[in-house]
Amino acid sequence: MKRLLLLLALFGFCLPAHPQEPQAAASGSLESYLEKALSSNLVLQQRNLELSKAINSLEEARRLFLPTAAASAGFLSGVGGRYIDLPLGTLLNPAYGTLNQLTNSQSFPEIGNVAAYFLPKDQWDAKVRTSMALVNPDLYYNRAIQKENVRLKDYEVAIYKRELVKNIKTAYYNLLLADANTAVQTNARTLVQKQLYNVRKQVAAGSALPAQVHRADAEAQAVESQLAAATNTGANARNYFNFLVNQDLASPINTAGFEPDAALIAYSSQEAATAQREELNALGQAVSIYELQTKMRQAFWMPRLNTFLDLGNQSTGGLKYNNRSRYYLYGFSLDAPLFAWGTNKLKTQRATYDARMAQLDKQNTQQALTLSATNARNDVQTAKAQLASAKSQNAAANSYFTLTEKAFASGAAPFIDYLDARTQLTNSEIGLNAAKYRLLAAHATQERETATYALK
Repeated sequence: MKRLLLLLALFGFCLPAHPQEPQAAASGSLESYLEKALSSNLVLQQRNLELSKAINSLEEARRLFLPTAAASAGFLSGVGGRYIDLPLGTLLNPAYGTLNQLTNSQSFPEIGNVAAYFLPKDQWDAKVRTSMALVNPDLYYNRAIQKENVRLKDYEVAIYKRELVKNIKTAYYNLLLADANTAVQTNARTLVQKQLYNVRKQVAAGSALPAQVHRADAEAQAVESQLAAATNTGANARNYFNFLVNQDLASPINTAGFEPDAALIAYSSQEAATAQREELNALGQAVSIYELQTKMRQAFWMPRLNTFLDLGNQSTGGLKYNNRSRYYLYGFSLDAPLFAWGTNKLKTQRATYDARMAQLDKQNTQQALTLSATNARNDVQTAKAQLASAKSQNAAANSYFTLTEKAFASGAAPFIDYLDARTQLTNSEIGLNAAKYRLLAAHATQERETATYALK
């Protein structure tokens, strides 16, 4: 008894404390791939960068209202060029002479005339200019446009996410369909090999013709070809799926535990979408942007008022810094258009046309989206009917093959009936798989057209 307890204890110690989880949860493997794709898809990363750029542009538009400061320094020196004569000696020397006579002194010496050149001589100038826009409608409208552009880019990201989700789901279903067809063809190969073995036995026993061996061999070669085609289709489906989720094309894909029937039930439990499509929201943002651009064009007549303040140091004859060299200078500038041959009105009209075109595009897109959602719903109903028909055909083909196989084994059915029963069985299984995954793909399309997938 002690030995038994010891063995049980050792056996329990060797077992893992918790069962190991699979590579991805069986029911959530597709969702895990969707999450991975939404975080690593290259095109989606580009869309997110465009959104980040739009946010950056909005912040830049906001900061245009703030004052700006810039430092500048310069040195100028020249000789010759334009000048002006200043007759200081001619004007002052007579007065100085009279003063010298009155004071009986030479306190007021004679001075000469001066030629003042316009070019500066050894002039230094360094300043900091602070400027700010006080009234500028372009800045207000630009900020509003950038806000709308951020929302537009956000909707574009959501649009691509929904399209990516649909493509990934469809690719996943195509992969599962290829695997299912490969399994069907593998089973068909087993049946035809068994069939070929039985025919050869019957020929050896004299109960079948040798031509039946050739027919059975040709049937086996055809199944091998179909199996190779199904395998290649599965390989291509895997490559495309790995491409969508941004992983190595040779990476294994977890499809274990996926139940088409459970997925169909989950789709059927979804409610109809009540939210507006992101495409319509994006077009609404485009209309708003064009309307703001129209208003900005219409405000061309408003004056633009700016102000500035200079704090600097200016000296001549050398670099100096004292009470006389320091200075400040401030001012205002007012710009208002007067006449431009009507070009501003033409620009306003063009912006109005753009806004109207965007509105018409939104109306047309809304009708197109309604049509596509209706078609998607009809496609789901058609796929459901096809699935029901495929199930009935498969059940009938299974029954027919079972009966024919028993009759052929007992010699009560001809060889051609057995071939026909096996072909019907394989075709019905392939048709059933296609109907199931066609319905899943139709649900994925309807989910895309009605925007029912919850984006994270």
